[in-house]
Amino acid sequence: MENPPQQSKKLAIAVIVVLVIAILGLGTVIFLYSSSSHTGLQNEIGGVQPSSGKQPSSVCDISISNDCAYGDLSGVNLQGANFVGANLTGTNLQKADLQASDLENATLVGADLYGANLQDANLLGANVNGTNFTGAVLCDTTMPDGSLDETDCSP
Repeated sequence: MENPPQQSKKLAIAVIVVLVIAILGLGTVIFLYSSSSHTGLQNEIGGVQPSSGKQPSSVCDISISNDCAYGDLSGVNLQGANFVGANLTGTNLQKADLQASDLENATLVGADLYGANLQDANLLGANVNGTNFTGAVLCDTTMPDGSLDETDCSP
């Protein structure tokens, strides 16, 4: 018979394996931080994983709830992310890399996109009332009204 610490270790490993399989099968999982002082996150398989060592305060799983309201995704690499119809109300997306991301019909009311990269992003039908676009890169960006914004494209 195994001693209790070995049993606990095996159980913990089994739980981790099950969770990894479940997460990878669910689609994009984004960990949100309650602290705005984190500095970097890296894009990993299945979502955005913390590289700063901080523990997530909550999880935003777009494939389940489509709700990331008031989250902190500042500085996160979200290139090509699927946020179709997502609730990003009040979300901090400062300096986030949203290049080629699909934000069609997303709710971005009061979101902060200061300095975010929106090159080739799709905002068609998105609600951007009160959204801060100051310093955001808009190049070949489809705006909510369907127009193409090429403000920041190089000549």
